[in-house]
Amino acid sequence: MKNNLNQASWLIAVSEHKDSIEYDSRLHLDKPNTYNDIKNRAKFMYTGIYAPRDPSIEKLISSLSVKELRKEININEFSNTIKNWFKKSNLISILGVDKLQNLTLGNGASDFIFSLINRSKNEFGILKNTYYNTFDMLDQYQLTVTHPLNCKKGQTVLIEYPSPHYSVTELKNIIKKCVNKECYLTIDLTLLPITNQKIEIDLTPFNEIYFSMHKALPIDDFRSAIRFSKTKINDHYSIMQQQRYYNRIGANLFLKFINNFELDYVYNKHNDNINSINKTFKLTKTNLLWLSKSSNYKNPVDHMPSKHYNFNELISISRLIENKDKFFW
Repeated sequence: MKNNLNQASWLIAVSEHKDSIEYDSRLHLDKPNTYNDIKNRAKFMYTGIYAPRDPSIEKLISSLSVKELRKEININEFSNTIKNWFKKSNLISILGVDKLQNLTLGNGASDFIFSLINRSKNEFGILKNTYYNTFDMLDQYQLTVTHPLNCKKGQTVLIEYPSPHYSVTELKNIIKKCVNKECYLTIDLTLLPITNQKIEIDLTPFNEIYFSMHKALPIDDFRSAIRFSKTKINDHYSIMQQQRYYNRIGANLFLKFINNFELDYVYNKHNDNINSINKTFKLTKTNLLWLSKSSNYKNPVDHMPSKHYNFNELISISRLIENKDKFFW
């Protein structure tokens, strides 16, 4: 119910005011000190998409030293480790893993998408409800942004998979048609680790594959992502990697996470609690763990980071998750 959501947001905001954390690096927010700070924190409690705090993740981070995270990365070993990690998932079936090649390290999937936009010509195929940041980047270029199915042979298509706005069946049909049109297919799997349903994806048709754990784990400030590509891409990231100039701390931290937590970790840990939260607040689940829908609660639209922001119809429940059993839910 709307009143319950409002009450919960105030309880959390006041609690964060009393918290000793001066700055939340995950949310890029200072501690709310004044009444207006608390009011605004409560007002925008359910906007965005981010992971709830996790004591196990924070414990791992605290146990690591900078010296340990500065170690050189063996790219081939890193690639094999990630492939084997993908294969162990019981929730997510990833086909074509053994064919993945040309691993490139980056600071986020947005790095690789920015590179993709730079290398694209004429048209860029993308679904209208793709994560808004991609449209912010596209605004800076003279490309015709169009629906993926309108793209011609060789033109770039970026698919976000999964998506809270489209079903897996819809996305698979679009992918199949783009393959038949011989588009230059790319896929962003940033949201894959927060799926709440069994899901399958065949990576064989894609020229480029992007993956990070920034939406699954509370590590947004530790920038790290990977790209696999069918052919070597001679962009800034691959050239710097070849010369050993890359974010070793982020890459080593990524490696630590996948060595300590399975791909299904957040689903196994949070799914039952999320079902309980949705029931308490009369929310409808989406296909992503951190997002739900409400029939009578709408997020405010006066504090969005972009004109392309497209999550107003969705309720971010991450703060409800991390505060479960502290209050009335």
